[in-house]
Amino acid sequence: MNTHHAPGRSKQHPERWTQLSAALIAASLALTACSRGDDSAKDEIVFGLDLELTGTGSFLGKGMQAGIQAAVAKLNAAGGVGGRRIRVVARDNQSDPTRAATLVSELKRKGAGLIIGPGFAQDCAAAAQILVREDVAGLCLSAGDLPKNDTNMFGIGLDYSTMEQAIATQFATSGVKRVGLVAANDTSGDQTVATFVGGARARGIAVDVQRFNGPANDLTPQLLAVSRNRPDAIRVQATGPDALVGVANVKALGIRTPVWLPNSAASLRFAGQVKGDVGAGNIATWIPAMLAPSGTEDHPAQAAQINALRAALSGADTISAAGWDAVQIAAAAIAKADGTKTKKLITALEHGQKYFGAYAVQQITRADHRGASEEGTLLPARFTPRGGFVLKDSP
Repeated sequence: MNTHHAPGRSKQHPERWTQLSAALIAASLALTACSRGDDSAKDEIVFGLDLELTGTGSFLGKGMQAGIQAAVAKLNAAGGVGGRRIRVVARDNQSDPTRAATLVSELKRKGAGLIIGPGFAQDCAAAAQILVREDVAGLCLSAGDLPKNDTNMFGIGLDYSTMEQAIATQFATSGVKRVGLVAANDTSGDQTVATFVGGARARGIAVDVQRFNGPANDLTPQLLAVSRNRPDAIRVQATGPDALVGVANVKALGIRTPVWLPNSAASLRFAGQVKGDVGAGNIATWIPAMLAPSGTEDHPAQAAQINALRAALSGADTISAAGWDAVQIAAAAIAKADGTKTKKLITALEHGQKYFGAYAVQQITRADHRGASEEGTLLPARFTPRGGFVLKDSP
Protein backbone atom coordinates (compact mmCIF):
# COMPACT_ATOMS: atom_id res chain seq x y z
CA MET A 1 0.00 0.00 0.00
CA ASN A 2 1.28 3.39 -0.91
CA THR A 3 1.64 5.43 2.27
CA HIS A 4 3.10 8.54 0.63
CA HIS A 5 1.01 11.75 0.43
CA ALA A 6 1.04 14.45 -2.17
CA PRO A 7 3.37 17.34 -1.37
CA GLY A 8 1.71 20.11 0.70
CA ARG A 9 -1.27 17.95 1.71
CA SER A 10 -1.52 16.94 5.36
CA LYS A 11 -2.66 13.57 6.53
CA GLN A 12 -6.44 13.55 7.03
CA HIS A 13 -7.98 12.86 10.48
CA PRO A 14 -11.77 12.27 10.34
CA GLU A 15 -12.30 13.29 13.96
CA ARG A 16 -10.49 16.59 13.39
CA TRP A 17 -12.67 17.37 10.38
CA THR A 18 -15.76 16.56 12.42
CA GLN A 19 -14.70 18.99 15.15
CA LEU A 20 -13.79 21.67 12.61
CA SER A 21 -17.09 21.27 10.77
CA ALA A 22 -19.02 21.61 14.01
CA ALA A 23 -17.11 24.77 14.87
CA LEU A 24 -17.74 26.25 11.43
CA ILE A 25 -21.46 25.46 11.65
CA ALA A 26 -21.69 27.07 15.08
CA ALA A 27 -19.86 30.15 13.86
CA SER A 28 -22.10 30.33 10.81
CA LEU A 29 -25.23 30.13 12.96
CA ALA A 30 -23.91 32.84 15.25
CA LEU A 31 -23.14 35.12 12.31
CA THR A 32 -26.56 34.45 10.82
CA ALA A 33 -28.23 35.28 14.13
CA CYS A 34 -26.29 38.52 14.39
CA SER A 35 -27.05 39.50 10.80
CA ARG A 36 -30.78 39.13 11.34
CA GLY A 37 -30.74 40.87 14.73
CA ASP A 38 -31.78 37.74 16.62
CA ASP A 39 -31.21 38.55 20.29
CA SER A 40 -31.56 34.89 21.24
CA ALA A 41 -27.82 34.64 20.62
CA LYS A 42 -27.08 37.18 23.34
CA ASP A 43 -26.56 36.39 26.99
CA GLU A 44 -27.79 39.77 28.23
CA ILE A 45 -30.59 42.27 27.72
CA VAL A 46 -29.69 45.94 27.39
CA PHE A 47 -31.96 48.70 28.67
CA GLY A 48 -31.05 52.14 27.34
CA LEU A 49 -31.91 55.03 29.67
CA ASP A 50 -32.69 58.38 28.02
CA LEU A 51 -33.14 60.53 31.13
CA GLU A 52 -32.91 64.12 32.37
CA LEU A 53 -29.90 63.68 34.67
CA THR A 54 -28.92 67.36 34.47
CA GLY A 55 -30.84 70.52 33.61
CA THR A 56 -34.32 71.53 34.70
CA GLY A 57 -35.59 67.94 34.75
CA SER A 58 -32.79 66.43 36.81
CA PHE A 59 -35.06 66.07 39.85
CA LEU A 60 -37.07 63.63 37.72
CA GLY A 61 -34.28 61.86 35.89
CA LYS A 62 -32.17 61.05 38.93
CA GLY A 63 -35.12 59.70 40.89
CA MET A 64 -36.31 57.62 37.95
CA GLN A 65 -32.81 56.22 37.44
CA ALA A 66 -32.68 55.15 41.09
CA GLY A 67 -35.96 53.25 40.71
CA ILE A 68 -34.79 51.62 37.48
CA GLN A 69 -31.48 50.51 38.98
CA ALA A 70 -33.21 49.07 42.06
CA ALA A 71 -35.62 47.07 39.92
CA VAL A 72 -32.87 45.79 37.62
CA ALA A 73 -30.72 44.74 40.59
CA LYS A 74 -33.64 42.79 42.05
CA LEU A 75 -34.37 41.06 38.73
CA ASN A 76 -30.72 40.17 38.14
CA ALA A 77 -30.43 38.76 41.66
CA ALA A 78 -33.32 36.45 40.78
CA GLY A 79 -31.68 35.29 37.55
CA GLY A 80 -32.63 38.06 35.14
CA VAL A 81 -35.28 37.63 32.44
CA GLY A 82 -35.39 34.19 30.87
CA GLY A 83 -31.97 33.46 32.33
CA ARG A 84 -30.40 36.59 30.81
CA ARG A 85 -29.09 39.41 32.95
CA ILE A 86 -30.13 43.00 32.31
CA ARG A 87 -27.43 45.57 31.63
CA VAL A 88 -28.25 49.27 31.87
CA VAL A 89 -26.69 51.90 29.60
CA ALA A 90 -27.62 55.36 30.90
CA ARG A 91 -27.30 58.63 29.01
CA ASP A 92 -28.10 62.21 30.06
CA ASN A 93 -30.38 64.09 27.67
CA GLN A 94 -29.70 67.27 29.67
CA SER A 95 -33.44 68.08 29.71
CA ASP A 96 -33.15 69.00 26.04
CA PRO A 97 -35.63 67.58 23.47
CA THR A 98 -33.10 67.61 20.63
CA ARG A 99 -30.58 65.63 22.64
CA ALA A 100 -33.31 63.29 23.90
CA ALA A 101 -34.08 62.42 20.28
CA THR A 102 -30.40 61.98 19.37
CA LEU A 103 -29.79 59.63 22.28
CA VAL A 104 -32.31 57.10 20.95
CA SER A 105 -29.98 56.39 18.01
CA GLU A 106 -26.90 56.32 20.24
CA LEU A 107 -28.49 53.88 22.70
CA LYS A 108 -29.62 51.64 19.84
CA ARG A 109 -26.02 51.50 18.61
CA LYS A 110 -24.97 50.54 22.15
CA GLY A 111 -27.17 47.48 21.88
CA ALA A 112 -30.30 48.69 23.68
CA GLY A 113 -33.25 46.44 22.97
CA LEU A 114 -35.60 48.87 24.71
CA ILE A 115 -35.41 52.54 25.73
CA ILE A 116 -36.68 53.74 29.12
CA GLY A 117 -37.36 57.48 29.25
CA PRO A 118 -37.40 60.38 28.77
CA GLY A 119 -39.14 61.85 31.81
CA PHE A 120 -40.31 65.21 30.37
CA ALA A 121 -43.31 65.45 28.02
CA GLN A 122 -41.47 67.53 25.42
CA ASP A 123 -38.51 65.14 25.48
CA CYS A 124 -40.79 62.13 24.95
CA ALA A 125 -42.46 63.88 22.02
CA ALA A 126 -39.08 64.48 20.40
CA ALA A 127 -37.86 60.91 20.99
CA ALA A 128 -41.03 59.22 19.70
CA GLN A 129 -40.28 59.75 16.01
CA ILE A 130 -36.74 58.42 16.37
CA LEU A 131 -37.98 55.26 18.10
CA VAL A 132 -39.89 54.43 14.92
CA ARG A 133 -36.96 55.25 12.66
CA GLU A 134 -34.55 53.15 14.73
CA ASP A 135 -37.10 50.32 15.12
CA VAL A 136 -36.92 50.16 18.91
CA ALA A 137 -39.63 50.28 21.58
CA GLY A 138 -39.62 52.94 24.30
CA LEU A 139 -41.30 53.63 27.64
CA CYS A 140 -42.01 57.32 28.28
CA LEU A 141 -41.98 58.18 31.99
CA SER A 142 -43.80 61.50 31.61
CA ALA A 143 -47.50 62.06 32.23
CA GLY A 144 -47.62 63.89 28.91
CA ASP A 145 -50.06 62.58 26.32
CA LEU A 146 -48.31 60.22 23.94
CA PRO A 147 -47.96 61.30 20.29
CA LYS A 148 -51.00 60.31 18.25
CA ASN A 149 -50.65 57.31 15.94
CA ASP A 150 -47.31 56.42 17.50
CA THR A 151 -46.42 52.75 17.23
CA ASN A 152 -43.25 52.37 19.30
CA MET A 153 -43.75 54.53 22.40
CA PHE A 154 -45.62 53.44 25.53
CA GLY A 155 -46.35 55.40 28.69
CA ILE A 156 -45.79 54.66 32.37
CA GLY A 157 -48.25 56.10 34.87
CA LEU A 158 -51.19 58.42 34.40
CA ASP A 159 -51.51 60.64 31.34
CA TYR A 160 -52.69 64.24 31.54
CA SER A 161 -56.04 63.53 29.90
CA THR A 162 -57.04 60.90 32.48
CA MET A 163 -55.47 62.81 35.36
CA GLU A 164 -57.05 66.19 34.61
CA GLN A 165 -60.52 64.74 34.13
CA ALA A 166 -60.21 62.92 37.46
CA ILE A 167 -59.01 66.10 39.20
CA ALA A 168 -61.90 68.10 37.73
CA THR A 169 -64.30 65.47 39.07
CA GLN A 170 -62.72 65.64 42.53
CA PHE A 171 -63.06 69.43 42.59
CA ALA A 172 -66.69 69.30 41.46
CA THR A 173 -67.59 66.61 44.00
CA SER A 174 -66.12 68.69 46.83
CA GLY A 175 -68.09 71.80 45.85
CA VAL A 176 -65.33 73.87 44.22
CA LYS A 177 -66.85 76.53 41.95
CA ARG A 178 -63.79 78.51 40.80
CA VAL A 179 -60.16 77.53 40.28
CA GLY A 180 -57.17 79.75 39.56
CA LEU A 181 -54.71 77.90 37.30
CA VAL A 182 -51.07 79.00 37.00
CA ALA A 183 -49.36 76.92 34.32
CA ALA A 184 -46.00 76.91 32.57
CA ASN A 185 -45.67 77.78 28.90
CA ASP A 186 -44.45 74.31 27.93
CA THR A 187 -45.87 71.02 26.69
CA SER A 188 -47.01 69.96 30.16
CA GLY A 189 -48.69 73.30 30.78
CA ASP A 190 -50.37 73.26 27.37
CA GLN A 191 -51.82 69.81 27.97
CA THR A 192 -53.01 70.73 31.47
CA VAL A 193 -54.79 73.85 30.25
CA ALA A 194 -56.31 72.07 27.25
CA THR A 195 -57.67 69.18 29.33
CA PHE A 196 -58.45 70.59 32.78
CA VAL A 197 -60.16 73.81 31.71
CA GLY A 198 -62.64 72.00 29.47
CA GLY A 199 -63.27 69.26 32.03
CA ALA A 200 -63.77 71.75 34.86
CA ARG A 201 -66.12 74.01 32.91
CA ALA A 202 -68.16 70.99 31.83
CA ARG A 203 -68.68 70.32 35.55
CA GLY A 204 -69.75 73.88 36.33
CA ILE A 205 -66.35 75.14 37.56
CA ALA A 206 -64.99 78.50 36.38
CA VAL A 207 -61.25 78.60 35.66
CA ASP A 208 -58.98 81.66 35.52
CA VAL A 209 -55.70 80.91 33.71
CA GLN A 210 -52.32 82.59 34.03
CA ARG A 211 -49.19 81.33 32.22
CA PHE A 212 -45.48 81.80 32.93
CA ASN A 213 -42.20 81.13 31.19
CA GLY A 214 -39.81 78.81 32.97
CA PRO A 215 -37.45 78.74 34.66
CA ALA A 216 -39.44 81.00 36.96
CA ASN A 217 -37.88 83.47 39.37
CA ASP A 218 -41.17 84.84 40.70
CA LEU A 219 -44.78 83.71 40.27
CA THR A 220 -46.20 86.56 42.36
CA PRO A 221 -47.90 88.36 39.41
CA GLN A 222 -49.66 85.16 38.29
CA LEU A 223 -50.74 84.22 41.82
CA LEU A 224 -52.13 87.70 42.48
CA ALA A 225 -53.98 87.68 39.16
CA VAL A 226 -55.79 84.37 39.79
CA SER A 227 -56.54 85.40 43.40
CA ARG A 228 -58.55 88.48 42.40
CA ASN A 229 -61.71 86.48 41.72
CA ARG A 230 -61.51 84.71 45.09
CA PRO A 231 -61.10 81.13 43.84
CA ASP A 232 -61.96 78.13 45.99
CA ALA A 233 -58.66 76.54 44.95
CA ILE A 234 -55.47 77.49 43.13
CA ARG A 235 -53.44 75.13 41.00
CA VAL A 236 -49.75 75.84 40.39
CA GLN A 237 -48.94 73.52 37.50
CA ALA A 238 -45.17 73.77 37.83
CA THR A 239 -42.45 71.19 38.38
CA GLY A 240 -39.11 71.09 40.18
CA PRO A 241 -37.53 74.50 40.82
CA ASP A 242 -40.59 76.33 39.44
CA ALA A 243 -42.82 74.59 41.98
CA LEU A 244 -40.43 75.57 44.79
CA VAL A 245 -40.70 79.19 43.69
CA GLY A 246 -44.48 78.95 43.66
CA VAL A 247 -44.66 77.56 47.20
CA ALA A 248 -42.33 80.26 48.52
CA ASN A 249 -44.43 82.96 46.81
CA VAL A 250 -47.66 81.58 48.31
CA LYS A 251 -46.15 81.83 51.78
CA ALA A 252 -44.75 85.34 51.19
CA LEU A 253 -48.12 86.59 49.90
CA GLY A 254 -49.98 85.08 52.84
CA ILE A 255 -52.36 83.17 50.57
CA ARG A 256 -54.64 80.87 52.58
CA THR A 257 -56.61 79.42 49.67
CA PRO A 258 -55.81 75.73 49.10
CA VAL A 259 -52.94 75.58 46.60
CA TRP A 260 -52.50 72.38 44.60
CA LEU A 261 -49.24 71.29 43.00
CA PRO A 262 -49.02 68.63 40.25
CA ASN A 263 -48.51 65.01 41.29
CA SER A 264 -44.87 65.25 40.16
CA ALA A 265 -44.42 67.09 43.49
CA ALA A 266 -45.58 63.97 45.33
CA SER A 267 -42.11 62.97 46.42
CA LEU A 268 -40.43 62.83 49.79
CA ARG A 269 -37.50 64.77 48.37
CA PHE A 270 -39.75 67.65 47.33
CA ALA A 271 -41.70 67.47 50.60
CA GLY A 272 -38.42 67.87 52.46
CA GLN A 273 -37.51 70.92 50.38
CA VAL A 274 -40.77 72.79 51.09
CA LYS A 275 -41.36 71.77 54.71
CA GLY A 276 -40.38 75.23 55.92
CA ASP A 277 -42.98 76.91 53.68
CA VAL A 278 -46.08 74.78 54.30
CA GLY A 279 -46.90 75.68 57.89
CA ALA A 280 -50.25 77.19 56.91
CA GLY A 281 -51.41 73.72 55.88
CA ASN A 282 -52.81 74.82 52.52
CA ILE A 283 -50.20 73.36 50.13
CA ALA A 284 -51.40 70.08 48.66
CA THR A 285 -50.94 67.58 45.84
CA TRP A 286 -52.12 64.14 44.77
CA ILE A 287 -50.09 61.20 46.02
CA PRO A 288 -50.02 57.51 45.08
CA ALA A 289 -50.83 54.78 47.57
CA MET A 290 -47.14 54.17 48.25
CA LEU A 291 -46.87 57.54 50.05
CA ALA A 292 -50.11 57.01 51.97
CA PRO A 293 -50.79 54.87 55.04
CA SER A 294 -50.88 51.12 54.46
CA GLY A 295 -54.29 49.90 53.38
CA THR A 296 -54.98 52.54 50.73
CA GLU A 297 -53.80 50.24 47.93
CA ASP A 298 -56.41 49.12 45.41
CA HIS A 299 -55.15 45.55 45.08
CA PRO A 300 -52.87 43.12 46.98
CA ALA A 301 -50.55 43.04 43.96
CA GLN A 302 -50.10 46.81 44.25
CA ALA A 303 -49.22 46.46 47.92
CA ALA A 304 -46.68 43.78 47.01
CA GLN A 305 -44.96 46.04 44.46
CA ILE A 306 -44.89 48.94 46.91
CA ASN A 307 -43.34 46.76 49.62
CA ALA A 308 -40.79 45.36 47.17
CA LEU A 309 -39.74 48.84 46.07
CA ARG A 310 -39.44 50.10 49.65
CA ALA A 311 -37.30 47.09 50.54
CA ALA A 312 -35.05 47.62 47.52
CA LEU A 313 -34.68 51.41 47.69
CA SER A 314 -34.47 53.55 50.80
CA GLY A 315 -36.52 56.74 50.50
CA ALA A 316 -38.46 55.49 47.46
CA ASP A 317 -41.17 57.83 46.25
CA THR A 318 -43.39 58.59 43.27
CA ILE A 319 -40.58 59.48 40.90
CA SER A 320 -38.49 56.39 41.63
CA ALA A 321 -41.67 54.29 41.50
CA ALA A 322 -42.20 55.33 37.87
CA GLY A 323 -38.77 53.93 36.99
CA TRP A 324 -39.46 50.78 39.01
CA ASP A 325 -42.76 50.16 37.22
CA ALA A 326 -41.15 50.69 33.82
CA VAL A 327 -38.70 47.86 34.47
CA GLN A 328 -41.42 45.50 35.72
CA ILE A 329 -43.59 46.12 32.65
CA ALA A 330 -40.61 45.83 30.30
CA ALA A 331 -39.41 42.58 31.89
CA ALA A 332 -42.85 40.98 31.65
CA ALA A 333 -43.13 41.93 27.97
CA ILE A 334 -39.61 40.67 27.16
CA ALA A 335 -40.37 37.36 28.85
CA LYS A 336 -43.59 37.04 26.85
CA ALA A 337 -41.86 38.01 23.58
CA ASP A 338 -38.87 35.78 24.40
CA GLY A 339 -36.49 38.62 23.61
CA THR A 340 -36.33 42.21 22.44
CA LYS A 341 -37.18 41.82 18.77
CA THR A 342 -39.15 45.02 18.32
CA LYS A 343 -42.24 43.68 16.56
CA LYS A 344 -42.70 40.85 19.06
CA LEU A 345 -41.96 43.14 22.00
CA ILE A 346 -44.55 45.71 20.90
CA THR A 347 -47.12 42.94 20.49
CA ALA A 348 -46.31 41.63 23.97
CA LEU A 349 -46.66 45.11 25.48
CA GLU A 350 -50.01 45.59 23.75
CA HIS A 351 -51.33 42.28 25.08
CA GLY A 352 -49.98 42.29 28.63
CA GLN A 353 -51.97 41.66 31.78
CA LYS A 354 -53.27 44.44 34.00
CA TYR A 355 -50.35 45.71 36.04
CA PHE A 356 -50.76 46.89 39.63
CA GLY A 357 -47.61 48.93 40.10
CA ALA A 358 -45.92 50.82 42.88
CA TYR A 359 -46.81 54.04 41.06
CA ALA A 360 -49.82 53.31 38.86
CA VAL A 361 -52.35 50.74 37.74
CA GLN A 362 -52.17 50.09 33.99
CA GLN A 363 -53.65 47.95 31.24
CA ILE A 364 -51.71 48.70 28.07
CA THR A 365 -53.54 47.78 24.87
CA ARG A 366 -53.06 48.27 21.16
CA ALA A 367 -55.59 51.11 21.25
CA ASP A 368 -54.09 52.72 24.37
CA HIS A 369 -50.32 52.56 24.81
CA ARG A 370 -50.63 53.76 28.39
CA GLY A 371 -53.92 52.44 29.73
CA ALA A 372 -53.47 53.91 33.20
CA SER A 373 -56.28 54.65 35.64
CA GLU A 374 -56.41 56.84 38.74
CA GLU A 375 -56.72 53.75 40.98
CA GLY A 376 -54.40 54.16 43.96
CA THR A 377 -52.68 57.12 42.29
CA LEU A 378 -54.58 60.39 42.84
CA LEU A 379 -55.11 60.55 46.60
CA PRO A 380 -55.57 64.16 47.83
CA ALA A 381 -52.95 65.03 50.45
CA ARG A 382 -51.36 68.10 52.01
CA PHE A 383 -47.69 68.69 52.74
CA THR A 384 -46.60 68.77 56.39
CA PRO A 385 -43.87 70.79 58.13
CA ARG A 386 -42.17 67.46 58.88
CA GLY A 387 -41.48 66.80 55.21
CA GLY A 388 -44.27 64.32 54.57
CA PHE A 389 -47.94 64.08 53.64
CA VAL A 390 -51.31 63.78 55.36
CA LEU A 391 -54.34 62.57 53.42
CA LYS A 392 -57.18 65.02 52.82
CA ASP A 393 -60.82 63.99 52.50
CA SER A 394 -61.20 66.02 49.30
CA PRO A 395 -59.74 69.04 47.44
